[in-house]
Amino acid sequence: MTSTQKGDAIVAFSLGGLGGSNAHGVGFLLAAQDKGLKPAMISCTSGQIHWTYNYIRGANLREELEKQIAGMPKFPEPFADYSVMKLAMNGMTGVFKPALTNSWLENLFKLPPTSIEELYNRLLPARSMIPTRDESFFVEIADTFNKTDIGIFFNSINPSTGIEYVHVNEAAREYLAKSYEQLTDTRTAVFIREGESAVFGVDIPRRLEAITPEYVKAALWLLPYGCDFKVKGESLFDGVYRRQMIIREMAIADVIFVVRPQGYSWQGALPSNYFQMEDLKTELMLNGSYAGELSHIELLNYLRDIGAISSVGYRHTAIYPIEVKTNRGYFDYFFDSMETCDDSLTIARQRIDEWRVTQ
Repeated sequence: MTSTQKGDAIVAFSLGGLGGSNAHGVGFLLAAQDKGLKPAMISCTSGQIHWTYNYIRGANLREELEKQIAGMPKFPEPFADYSVMKLAMNGMTGVFKPALTNSWLENLFKLPPTSIEELYNRLLPARSMIPTRDESFFVEIADTFNKTDIGIFFNSINPSTGIEYVHVNEAAREYLAKSYEQLTDTRTAVFIREGESAVFGVDIPRRLEAITPEYVKAALWLLPYGCDFKVKGESLFDGVYRRQMIIREMAIADVIFVVRPQGYSWQGALPSNYFQMEDLKTELMLNGSYAGELSHIELLNYLRDIGAISSVGYRHTAIYPIEVKTNRGYFDYFFDSMETCDDSLTIARQRIDEWRVTQ
Protein backbone atom coordinates (compact mmCIF):
# COMPACT_ATOMS: atom_id res chain seq x y z
CA MET A 1 0.00 0.00 0.00
CA THR A 2 1.25 3.45 -0.81
CA SER A 3 0.93 6.52 1.36
CA THR A 4 -1.30 9.10 -0.30
CA GLN A 5 -0.87 12.15 1.95
CA LYS A 6 1.62 13.69 4.31
CA GLY A 7 1.75 12.08 7.72
CA ASP A 8 0.76 8.70 6.23
CA ALA A 9 -2.90 9.68 6.31
CA ILE A 10 -5.19 7.20 4.56
CA VAL A 11 -7.68 9.03 2.35
CA ALA A 12 -10.87 7.45 1.01
CA PHE A 13 -13.58 8.61 -1.39
CA SER A 14 -17.16 7.30 -1.10
CA LEU A 15 -19.15 8.10 -4.26
CA GLY A 16 -22.90 7.53 -4.20
CA GLY A 17 -24.72 6.90 -7.48
CA LEU A 18 -28.25 7.82 -8.52
CA GLY A 19 -29.43 6.39 -11.84
CA GLY A 20 -27.71 8.28 -14.63
CA SER A 21 -27.38 11.48 -12.60
CA ASN A 22 -23.80 11.40 -11.36
CA ALA A 23 -22.32 14.81 -12.14
CA HIS A 24 -21.85 15.39 -8.40
CA GLY A 25 -19.20 12.66 -8.42
CA VAL A 26 -17.47 14.17 -11.44
CA GLY A 27 -17.31 17.55 -9.69
CA PHE A 28 -15.69 16.02 -6.63
CA LEU A 29 -13.15 14.04 -8.65
CA LEU A 30 -12.23 17.21 -10.56
CA ALA A 31 -11.68 18.99 -7.23
CA ALA A 32 -9.52 16.13 -5.98
CA GLN A 33 -7.40 16.37 -9.13
CA ASP A 34 -7.11 20.16 -8.79
CA LYS A 35 -6.05 19.84 -5.15
CA GLY A 36 -3.67 16.92 -5.71
CA LEU A 37 -5.70 14.71 -3.36
CA LYS A 38 -4.98 11.05 -4.11
CA PRO A 39 -7.11 8.32 -2.52
CA ALA A 40 -6.00 5.03 -1.06
CA MET A 41 -9.56 3.70 -1.44
CA ILE A 42 -12.65 4.51 -3.49
CA SER A 43 -16.11 3.05 -2.98
CA CYS A 44 -18.61 3.63 -5.77
CA THR A 45 -22.18 2.55 -6.38
CA SER A 46 -24.35 2.43 -9.50
CA GLY A 47 -23.41 5.06 -12.10
CA GLN A 48 -20.39 6.19 -10.07
CA ILE A 49 -18.70 2.93 -11.09
CA HIS A 50 -18.37 4.34 -14.61
CA TRP A 51 -16.94 7.65 -13.40
CA THR A 52 -14.50 5.95 -11.03
CA TYR A 53 -13.30 3.92 -14.01
CA ASN A 54 -12.87 7.13 -16.04
CA TYR A 55 -10.96 8.73 -13.17
CA ILE A 56 -8.57 5.80 -12.76
CA ARG A 57 -7.87 5.47 -16.48
CA GLY A 58 -7.02 9.17 -16.65
CA ALA A 59 -9.86 10.35 -18.88
CA ASN A 60 -10.73 14.04 -19.17
CA LEU A 61 -13.70 13.97 -16.81
CA ARG A 62 -15.18 17.32 -17.80
CA GLU A 63 -15.07 16.47 -21.50
CA GLU A 64 -16.63 13.06 -20.86
CA LEU A 65 -19.44 14.64 -18.86
CA GLU A 66 -20.07 17.32 -21.49
CA LYS A 67 -20.36 14.60 -24.15
CA GLN A 68 -22.83 12.65 -22.04
CA ILE A 69 -24.98 15.72 -21.40
CA ALA A 70 -24.94 16.64 -25.10
CA GLY A 71 -26.15 13.13 -25.94
CA MET A 72 -29.19 13.50 -23.64
CA PRO A 73 -30.55 17.02 -24.11
CA LYS A 74 -33.45 18.14 -21.92
CA PHE A 75 -36.42 20.21 -22.97
CA PRO A 76 -36.21 23.79 -21.67
CA GLU A 77 -38.28 24.84 -18.66
CA PRO A 78 -41.20 24.61 -18.04
CA PHE A 79 -41.30 21.50 -20.27
CA ALA A 80 -38.21 19.80 -18.80
CA ASP A 81 -40.27 16.97 -17.27
CA TYR A 82 -41.26 15.82 -20.77
CA SER A 83 -37.63 14.80 -21.27
CA VAL A 84 -38.24 11.63 -19.26
CA MET A 85 -41.13 10.72 -21.58
CA LYS A 86 -38.74 10.99 -24.51
CA LEU A 87 -36.24 8.87 -22.59
CA ALA A 88 -38.88 6.20 -21.93
CA MET A 89 -39.83 6.07 -25.62
CA ASN A 90 -36.33 6.24 -27.11
CA GLY A 91 -34.08 4.91 -24.37
CA MET A 92 -30.51 6.05 -23.68
CA THR A 93 -28.10 5.45 -26.55
CA GLY A 94 -25.53 2.85 -25.62
CA VAL A 95 -27.12 2.15 -22.24
CA PHE A 96 -30.70 0.86 -22.60
CA LYS A 97 -33.72 0.81 -24.90
CA PRO A 98 -37.44 0.53 -24.06
CA ALA A 99 -38.75 -3.01 -23.70
CA LEU A 100 -42.53 -2.53 -23.64
CA THR A 101 -42.94 -2.53 -27.44
CA ASN A 102 -41.08 -5.84 -27.68
CA SER A 103 -43.14 -7.31 -24.85
CA TRP A 104 -46.46 -6.33 -26.44
CA LEU A 105 -45.41 -7.74 -29.82
CA GLU A 106 -44.37 -11.00 -28.16
CA ASN A 107 -47.79 -11.29 -26.53
CA LEU A 108 -49.81 -10.28 -29.60
CA PHE A 109 -50.40 -13.80 -30.91
CA LYS A 110 -50.57 -15.63 -27.58
CA LEU A 111 -53.76 -17.13 -26.19
CA PRO A 112 -55.77 -14.82 -23.91
CA PRO A 113 -54.54 -14.67 -20.28
CA THR A 114 -56.21 -17.06 -17.86
CA SER A 115 -55.69 -15.00 -14.69
CA ILE A 116 -55.38 -11.42 -13.50
CA GLU A 117 -51.71 -11.99 -12.67
CA GLU A 118 -50.99 -13.22 -16.18
CA LEU A 119 -52.78 -10.17 -17.58
CA TYR A 120 -50.59 -7.91 -15.45
CA ASN A 121 -47.49 -9.82 -16.57
CA ARG A 122 -48.36 -9.15 -20.19
CA LEU A 123 -49.57 -5.56 -19.97
CA LEU A 124 -47.14 -4.35 -17.30
CA PRO A 125 -44.12 -6.68 -17.32
CA ALA A 126 -41.34 -6.30 -14.75
CA ARG A 127 -38.88 -5.58 -17.54
CA SER A 128 -39.47 -2.11 -18.98
CA MET A 129 -35.92 -1.46 -20.23
CA ILE A 130 -33.39 -3.60 -22.12
CA PRO A 131 -29.71 -2.90 -21.34
CA THR A 132 -27.61 -2.37 -24.47
CA ARG A 133 -24.05 -1.88 -23.19
CA ASP A 134 -21.46 -3.94 -25.05
CA GLU A 135 -19.87 -6.72 -22.99
CA SER A 136 -16.45 -5.15 -23.59
CA PHE A 137 -17.55 -2.23 -21.39
CA PHE A 138 -17.76 -4.47 -18.32
CA VAL A 139 -14.51 -6.26 -19.20
CA GLU A 140 -12.62 -2.97 -19.43
CA ILE A 141 -13.93 -1.70 -16.09
CA ALA A 142 -13.11 -4.96 -14.29
CA ASP A 143 -9.61 -5.02 -15.81
CA THR A 144 -8.95 -1.38 -14.84
CA PHE A 145 -10.17 -1.89 -11.27
CA ASN A 146 -8.11 -5.03 -10.77
CA LYS A 147 -4.91 -3.42 -12.03
CA THR A 148 -4.99 -0.25 -9.92
CA ASP A 149 -3.31 0.01 -6.52
CA ILE A 150 -6.29 2.06 -5.28
CA GLY A 151 -8.64 -0.08 -3.21
CA ILE A 152 -11.96 -0.37 -5.06
CA PHE A 153 -15.31 -1.29 -3.46
CA PHE A 154 -18.69 -1.57 -5.19
CA ASN A 155 -21.80 -3.64 -4.49
CA SER A 156 -24.64 -5.74 -5.87
CA ILE A 157 -27.67 -7.28 -4.17
CA ASN A 158 -29.49 -10.62 -4.35
CA PRO A 159 -33.10 -9.81 -3.32
CA SER A 160 -34.01 -13.50 -3.03
CA THR A 161 -31.50 -14.10 -0.21
CA GLY A 162 -31.10 -10.54 1.03
CA ILE A 163 -27.33 -10.86 0.69
CA GLU A 164 -25.33 -7.84 -0.38
CA TYR A 165 -22.16 -8.61 -2.34
CA VAL A 166 -19.23 -6.25 -1.81
CA HIS A 167 -16.86 -6.53 -4.76
CA VAL A 168 -13.22 -5.66 -4.12
CA ASN A 169 -9.84 -5.70 -5.85
CA GLU A 170 -6.70 -6.93 -4.08
CA ALA A 171 -5.82 -3.50 -2.68
CA ALA A 172 -9.30 -3.13 -1.14
CA ARG A 173 -9.12 -6.66 0.24
CA GLU A 174 -5.86 -5.83 1.99
CA TYR A 175 -7.25 -2.63 3.54
CA LEU A 176 -10.40 -4.45 4.67
CA ALA A 177 -8.38 -7.29 6.18
CA LYS A 178 -6.16 -4.81 8.01
CA SER A 179 -9.25 -3.10 9.40
CA TYR A 180 -10.67 -6.39 10.69
CA GLU A 181 -7.30 -7.36 12.11
CA GLN A 182 -7.18 -4.16 14.16
CA LEU A 183 -10.83 -3.83 15.10
CA THR A 184 -12.14 -7.37 15.53
CA ASP A 185 -10.02 -10.49 15.11
CA THR A 186 -7.11 -11.84 13.12
CA ARG A 187 -8.93 -14.98 11.96
CA THR A 188 -11.46 -13.01 9.92
CA ALA A 189 -8.65 -10.87 8.50
CA VAL A 190 -6.76 -13.93 7.30
CA PHE A 191 -9.91 -15.33 5.72
CA ILE A 192 -10.55 -12.06 3.90
CA ARG A 193 -6.98 -11.94 2.61
CA GLU A 194 -6.83 -15.53 1.43
CA GLY A 195 -10.37 -16.29 0.28
CA GLU A 196 -11.82 -15.15 -3.04
CA SER A 197 -15.18 -15.11 -1.32
CA ALA A 198 -15.79 -14.43 2.36
CA VAL A 199 -18.72 -13.79 4.66
CA PHE A 200 -18.03 -10.86 6.95
CA GLY A 201 -19.95 -8.65 9.34
CA VAL A 202 -22.73 -9.70 11.70
CA ASP A 203 -25.02 -6.69 11.44
CA ILE A 204 -26.20 -7.14 7.83
CA PRO A 205 -25.74 -10.13 5.49
CA ARG A 206 -22.71 -9.26 3.35
CA ARG A 207 -20.41 -11.38 1.27
CA LEU A 208 -17.03 -10.42 -0.15
CA GLU A 209 -16.49 -11.20 -3.84
CA ALA A 210 -13.84 -10.51 -6.48
CA ILE A 211 -14.30 -8.00 -9.29
CA THR A 212 -15.24 -9.69 -12.58
CA PRO A 213 -16.98 -8.40 -15.73
CA GLU A 214 -20.12 -10.30 -14.71
CA TYR A 215 -20.20 -8.62 -11.30
CA VAL A 216 -19.63 -5.18 -12.83
CA LYS A 217 -22.65 -5.86 -15.03
CA ALA A 218 -24.65 -6.97 -11.98
CA ALA A 219 -23.71 -3.79 -10.09
CA LEU A 220 -25.16 -1.75 -12.98
CA TRP A 221 -28.28 -3.93 -13.45
CA LEU A 222 -31.30 -1.76 -12.68
CA LEU A 223 -34.65 -3.13 -11.49
CA PRO A 224 -36.41 -2.03 -14.74
CA TYR A 225 -34.10 -4.44 -16.62
CA GLY A 226 -36.02 -7.39 -15.13
CA CYS A 227 -34.82 -10.56 -13.42
CA ASP A 228 -33.37 -12.61 -16.27
CA PHE A 229 -29.66 -11.78 -15.77
CA LYS A 230 -27.84 -14.17 -13.42
CA VAL A 231 -24.34 -14.62 -12.05
CA LYS A 232 -23.52 -18.13 -10.81
CA GLY A 233 -27.24 -18.89 -10.87
CA GLU A 234 -28.25 -15.83 -8.80
CA SER A 235 -30.36 -12.90 -9.93
CA LEU A 236 -28.35 -9.84 -8.91
CA PHE A 237 -29.12 -6.13 -9.10
CA ASP A 238 -27.45 -2.76 -8.63
CA GLY A 239 -26.32 -2.58 -5.00
CA VAL A 240 -27.52 1.02 -4.64
CA TYR A 241 -30.96 -0.41 -3.83
CA ARG A 242 -29.45 -1.78 -0.61
CA ARG A 243 -26.77 0.78 0.17
CA GLN A 244 -26.05 3.96 -1.75
CA MET A 245 -22.92 4.85 0.25
CA ILE A 246 -20.27 2.21 1.03
CA ILE A 247 -18.49 3.63 4.08
CA ARG A 248 -18.08 1.08 6.87
CA GLU A 249 -15.68 -1.08 4.85
CA MET A 250 -13.26 1.86 4.77
CA ALA A 251 -13.18 2.40 8.55
CA ILE A 252 -9.39 2.14 8.52
CA ALA A 253 -9.16 5.48 6.67
CA ASP A 254 -8.19 8.70 8.43
CA VAL A 255 -10.68 10.65 6.34
CA ILE A 256 -13.57 9.69 4.08
CA PHE A 257 -14.96 12.24 1.65
CA VAL A 258 -18.61 11.27 1.20
CA VAL A 259 -20.04 12.48 -2.12
CA ARG A 260 -23.84 12.33 -2.30
CA PRO A 261 -26.39 13.23 -5.00
CA GLN A 262 -28.91 14.55 -2.47
CA GLY A 263 -28.84 16.33 0.85
CA TYR A 264 -29.85 14.81 4.17
CA SER A 265 -32.90 17.05 4.35
CA TRP A 266 -35.70 17.57 1.82
CA GLN A 267 -35.52 20.86 -0.06
CA GLY A 268 -38.60 23.02 -0.52
CA ALA A 269 -42.24 22.23 0.27
CA LEU A 270 -43.26 18.66 1.04
CA PRO A 271 -44.76 16.64 -1.87
CA SER A 272 -48.13 17.58 -3.34
CA ASN A 273 -48.24 15.08 -6.25
CA TYR A 274 -47.37 11.45 -7.02
CA PHE A 275 -43.98 12.09 -8.65
CA GLN A 276 -42.81 14.37 -5.86
CA MET A 277 -43.79 11.65 -3.40
CA GLU A 278 -41.81 9.06 -5.37
CA ASP A 279 -38.84 11.42 -5.19
CA LEU A 280 -39.25 11.73 -1.42
CA LYS A 281 -39.52 7.93 -1.04
CA THR A 282 -36.26 7.48 -2.95
CA GLU A 283 -34.45 10.07 -0.86
CA LEU A 284 -35.75 8.59 2.40
CA MET A 285 -34.54 5.13 1.34
CA LEU A 286 -31.08 6.37 0.35
CA ASN A 287 -30.69 8.58 3.42
CA GLY A 288 -31.75 5.71 5.68
CA SER A 289 -28.88 3.49 4.53
CA TYR A 290 -26.51 6.47 4.77
CA ALA A 291 -27.48 7.05 8.40
CA GLY A 292 -26.53 3.46 9.20
CA GLU A 293 -23.12 3.87 7.57
CA LEU A 294 -22.40 7.05 9.54
CA SER A 295 -23.50 5.41 12.80
CA HIS A 296 -20.97 2.62 12.25
CA ILE A 297 -18.09 5.09 11.92
CA GLU A 298 -19.34 7.20 14.82
CA LEU A 299 -19.47 4.13 17.09
CA LEU A 300 -15.91 3.10 16.22
CA ASN A 301 -14.69 6.64 16.85
CA TYR A 302 -16.49 6.72 20.21
CA LEU A 303 -15.02 3.36 21.28
CA ARG A 304 -11.57 4.65 20.42
CA ASP A 305 -12.12 7.89 22.33
CA ILE A 306 -13.10 6.07 25.53
CA GLY A 307 -10.26 3.58 25.18
CA ALA A 308 -12.43 0.54 24.42
CA ILE A 309 -10.45 -0.02 21.22
CA SER A 310 -6.79 -0.15 22.08
CA SER A 311 -5.32 -1.47 18.83
CA VAL A 312 -2.15 0.50 18.04
CA GLY A 313 -3.02 0.89 14.38
CA TYR A 314 -6.61 2.05 14.80
CA ARG A 315 -7.30 5.50 13.38
CA HIS A 316 -10.01 8.02 14.12
CA THR A 317 -12.02 8.42 10.90
CA ALA A 318 -13.15 11.92 9.94
CA ILE A 319 -16.17 12.23 7.63
CA TYR A 320 -16.41 15.16 5.20
CA PRO A 321 -19.74 15.12 3.31
CA ILE A 322 -20.13 16.79 -0.08
CA GLU A 323 -23.87 17.28 -0.69
CA VAL A 324 -24.88 19.25 -3.77
CA LYS A 325 -27.36 22.08 -3.33
CA THR A 326 -28.87 21.71 -6.82
CA ASN A 327 -32.51 20.70 -6.38
CA ARG A 328 -33.09 17.63 -8.55
CA GLY A 329 -36.44 15.87 -8.73
CA TYR A 330 -37.88 12.52 -9.77
CA PHE A 331 -37.52 13.26 -13.50
CA ASP A 332 -33.86 14.21 -13.17
CA TYR A 333 -32.54 10.80 -12.14
CA PHE A 334 -31.20 10.09 -15.64
CA PHE A 335 -30.12 13.60 -16.58
CA ASP A 336 -26.86 15.29 -15.64
CA SER A 337 -25.95 18.96 -15.72
CA MET A 338 -22.77 21.01 -15.58
CA GLU A 339 -24.47 23.09 -12.87
CA THR A 340 -24.51 20.04 -10.58
CA CYS A 341 -20.89 19.26 -11.46
CA ASP A 342 -19.70 22.79 -10.71
CA ASP A 343 -21.76 22.95 -7.49
CA SER A 344 -20.04 19.78 -6.27
CA LEU A 345 -16.65 21.07 -7.45
CA THR A 346 -16.99 24.24 -5.35
CA ILE A 347 -18.14 22.42 -2.21
CA ALA A 348 -15.47 19.72 -2.61
CA ARG A 349 -12.65 22.26 -2.84
CA GLN A 350 -13.84 23.80 0.42
CA ARG A 351 -14.09 20.43 2.17
CA ILE A 352 -10.61 19.37 1.06
CA ASP A 353 -9.14 22.64 2.29
CA GLU A 354 -11.00 22.27 5.61
CA TRP A 355 -9.52 18.83 6.14
CA ARG A 356 -5.99 19.87 5.21
CA VAL A 357 -6.06 22.63 7.82
CA THR A 358 -6.41 19.88 10.46
CA GLN A 359 -3.33 17.98 9.26
